[in-house]
Amino acid sequence: MMWNFKTKLVLLMLLLFPLLTGLGFWQLSRYQEKLDLEAQLLSRQQSAQHSPETLRTLDDPRFYRLQAEGRYLDDQTFLLDNRIHRGRSGYHVVTPFMTHGGQLMLVIRGWLAGSPDKTQIPAIPSTQGNNILDGLAWQPAGKAFLLGEDHWSDSWPKVIQALDIERMSEVLEAVPQAWFLVLDEHQPGSLTRDFHPINMQPGKHLGYAIQWFLMALVLLGIGGYYLKTAGRTDDEGN
Repeated sequence: MMWNFKTKLVLLMLLLFPLLTGLGFWQLSRYQEKLDLEAQLLSRQQSAQHSPETLRTLDDPRFYRLQAEGRYLDDQTFLLDNRIHRGRSGYHVVTPFMTHGGQLMLVIRGWLAGSPDKTQIPAIPSTQGNNILDGLAWQPAGKAFLLGEDHWSDSWPKVIQALDIERMSEVLEAVPQAWFLVLDEHQPGSLTRDFHPINMQPGKHLGYAIQWFLMALVLLGIGGYYLKTAGRTDDEGN
């Protein structure tokens, strides 16, 4: 019976230890990726400002400075739901913008507070006429993970759960640029600045890696202790 317990314990350790250490190394790789992204962000923010036309020629337009002139399409605004700012729930406001050169862009204008029970759509400040916008080009890292289906209303503004350019193109009946313009502060149409181009800072990934490695060490310690104790009990029984 004791040998059966030891066998189970060894098998459990053989299963869990590689899993825990694997998760730790994966978080370390994510940590390095985010460090590289931060370096890229800093470098490109310091480079020359681009126009929508020149940005289209780049293979990777993320994080470049951008200036565009044109007008907002206020009647086709999206509200990205479940955005928390200082403990309060709200939305990121995303409004199409048509440049004078005929380029359609999706502009992330900032954060707007929502009603506590979400029964009312907040009033979205409108912008009229010609505007010159400064901001940062940004692209999502990949498809957002959603627990359920993202239902969009037929009317505007549309409350959405994820930024999906393909789906946004369908309802706009036009194809915008493959990137978003994250608006700078104090720009025409800008709202509360609460958008982070890098969704998780490198330090968090490093912290998670340390946690996984510590759990692996704890597993080894507990498993070693019980194996040693079981071995002594077995010897005493003989």
